[in-house]
Amino acid sequence: MRKVIAFGAGSEFISNYAKFLSRHGFELDRYNKKDNPGVFSATPVVLLCGPPSGRQEDEGISRITSTDRRMPIVSIVSGGGPDKPHIKKIRDRAKYRLPEGFLKKDLLAAVKGCSEILEMGGNIERLKGELRVKGGELSYVLDIGKALVSSFDLPKVLKKIMERMSGMVHAGAWSFMIFHEGVNELVVEAAKGGTGGLRRRRYKLGDGIAGWAARDGKPKLVADVSKEKHYSKAVDRVPNVKTRSVMAVPITGHGRLMGVMELINKEGADGFNEDDLKLVGRMVDHTAIAIERAEMYQKMADLVITDDLTKLFNLRYLDRTLEVEIERAMRYGLAVSLIFMDIDFFKKVNDRYGHLVGSKLLVEVSQLLLKGLRRVDIVARYGGDEFVIVLPQTDVNAATMIAQRLRRSVEKHVFLKQDSLAVKLTASFGIACYPDHAATQEDLIRLADEAMYRVKYQTRNDVYVIGK
Repeated sequence: MRKVIAFGAGSEFISNYAKFLSRHGFELDRYNKKDNPGVFSATPVVLLCGPPSGRQEDEGISRITSTDRRMPIVSIVSGGGPDKPHIKKIRDRAKYRLPEGFLKKDLLAAVKGCSEILEMGGNIERLKGELRVKGGELSYVLDIGKALVSSFDLPKVLKKIMERMSGMVHAGAWSFMIFHEGVNELVVEAAKGGTGGLRRRRYKLGDGIAGWAARDGKPKLVADVSKEKHYSKAVDRVPNVKTRSVMAVPITGHGRLMGVMELINKEGADGFNEDDLKLVGRMVDHTAIAIERAEMYQKMADLVITDDLTKLFNLRYLDRTLEVEIERAMRYGLAVSLIFMDIDFFKKVNDRYGHLVGSKLLVEVSQLLLKGLRRVDIVARYGGDEFVIVLPQTDVNAATMIAQRLRRSVEKHVFLKQDSLAVKLTASFGIACYPDHAATQEDLIRLADEAMYRVKYQTRNDVYVIGK
């Protein structure tokens, strides 16, 4: 077997050539100054040249190619390409040193064939990598579709989207913020590791890296948050996670900002890169569609259970909820109280200012009630200027205190100031309680209504408990 000396290449590259050349009758050894002292008289010397790996190697190459002796050199180009300056320089030096006809055609053919096969192998690996990426993207889109079919609950859909996305870019944590146009704020809808510490937190545009991306409408890559002035611990973190690197991508649809996808702490020390950003960018449109569909479904669901004007719950939801609360109270021996409320002299407001102003006043009253109640309490518009408040696990004494607090709040509030008006109101409240006063939801509503009318046709601006 004919011997060939390889100079200036890595062990993996030489191993690939050695296997191929051996099938053509050539034994390829790696050059070592100690083991191959006679390299300058070897026939031939094969110069495998990839990107320069060090000064010592460059000096060795220069020594061979600058010698006055007519050295037999075959130049095999590996990683870096034949047009790289250092490779071109070596090839030009080697050309005039080759004795004409010295190199055998079978060696040149073997070397060329091996190069072509290695190049084909590299292309195949590259195509496999691209196929894996495309497969991951397709799987991502299918998962979004499955999430939308199984649930239109926006936090659940966002969690599914972000779990897949964080896996594709190897992020350690994430959060997703929805943009609320009415208040011009970002609201956290989902985050990795549970949303208890972040859910519903609100941030202004420009706050933190996420707010920065939302305000500019452009993605932001931050490899080291300690060097970024826009970084905010209050915004760009999730519970129990020390933030190192951040990628924040705004989600837009039909020209409007919908939210911000924030990926945190890429695996490794370098942080997120442009390739990660391109991958996420290809998925943004699918994410926007998913959010739009979830929001549309939520709006349709809200239309079924909410009042068009005040956005409070409607009678349909009130009946269903009250039934559930009474069943729970019956099972566990609890109390449920009901407050019936009516605005005093509301007709006079409509007659004086018009129905449009009257509608605005009802909306403002609704917001005032919501602020004065607990999250577990249910407020519904019963009709006209009448409202019903369901107080789960609340006895009659506690309900009376709540009603008095609401009454004082209405009495002290100045309505419609933003319309350059200063309208003062009072309201009448009636209370009934299960099981003290009623055994069914129908009786509970009827008795609370009777208590309210007792106030309305006697004193107004007061609270009355049925049966007293």
